[in-house]
Amino acid sequence: MTSANLPRQQCSARLSFKEECFHQTQSDRGLLHVTNRRLIVTGKKRVECPLTQVYDVTVDADDGMISIRTDNPKKPLRLRVDDPIYTAGLIDLASSIDERPKGFA
Repeated sequence: MTSANLPRQQCSARLSFKEECFHQTQSDRGLLHVTNRRLIVTGKKRVECPLTQVYDVTVDADDGMISIRTDNPKKPLRLRVDDPIYTAGLIDLASSIDERPKGFA
């Protein structure tokens, strides 16, 4: 699997123009959605994080946790998900997608 052929899914979160959902899974804070532009956690409090601000994804497979380090170093996003290795892999692949328009040359 590469960033060019990520699986597309129907997403229960409202997406913006030209935004595609790659993964949706249940976490301890609500539903986690991985799109081509951002991470969305819909729960009691909605949390959004643009993929351009994701610096590091760490997996603790024993506890089923992923820790997402963003531009705010004091508050990493920690989530308990069903399949942490697959989810972290998809976040890593989605963050490597280049959304910039291509030149005419």
